[in-house]
Amino acid sequence: MAHLQKDPKTMNNCLSCHVAAKTGQVSFPSYPSMKAEKGDMQVKLTFFNSWLQSANLDNAHMKKGIYCLGCHTNYMDDLEATETQERCIKCHGNYDDLIKLTATSRYEKNPHKSHYPDLSCDVCHHGHKEFTDYCAKCHQFGYQAPKKNQ
Repeated sequence: MAHLQKDPKTMNNCLSCHVAAKTGQVSFPSYPSMKAEKGDMQVKLTFFNSWLQSANLDNAHMKKGIYCLGCHTNYMDDLEATETQERCIKCHGNYDDLIKLTATSRYEKNPHKSHYPDLSCDVCHHGHKEFTDYCAKCHQFGYQAPKKNQ
């Protein structure tokens, strides 16, 4: 959580705090089993900066105090969709819960009451990029990313 206490300008250089070993491997004091190669740090910085200041879901989570590892088990590796899905359901509930939650949404059709009952959350909701209206491939419901007041 030390990242939350830093000025975002400091975060432009991960290695200002994380020290790389002579082998090029970077370790994380709070998470000793998590390691990265020095060359990979710049890519991870893009995701971290998105979390800090984007208009995407990652930033919405940051504003609620949810750090990277709240959704990811190891943010140095690529994520599997099933891992993300399990984390979504843990906090947001299963499809039945979401159908009830969005029953009175502003849309004519409930966005979570789909004829694809096993559709993964990340088909529409993406942490580090814009929302995708998956249903728009066939329908014109006009679904958009949830806003703070929706």
